[in-house]
Amino acid sequence: MKGVIKMNRDNDVYMTRDFYLSCFLKTKGLKLVKVTRDGKVAEFHFESSEEMNQIIIAFYNGSEMVSAITFINSIRDLKAFIHNI
Repeated sequence: MKGVIKMNRDNDVYMTRDFYLSCFLKTKGLKLVKVTRDGKVAEFHFESSEEMNQIIIAFYNGSEMVSAITFINSIRDLKAFIHNI
């Protein structure tokens, strides 16, 4: 699985470079903490939650459904964020 839990001062933060997983996490309502970029590679940092592992597994298993329009909006939001940093 692409990603790692990193400790932050106040809470746990999940970091991934997987763009579509990040869009899915955002669609599921997980809080985006920051986005960093090194050249063309972006790293997405999300506030960790109790249900995060289940959401990530569901994403990779294809067993979770989300609203198409909300997912598309997440894609647009994260693309805009990447291009503005």
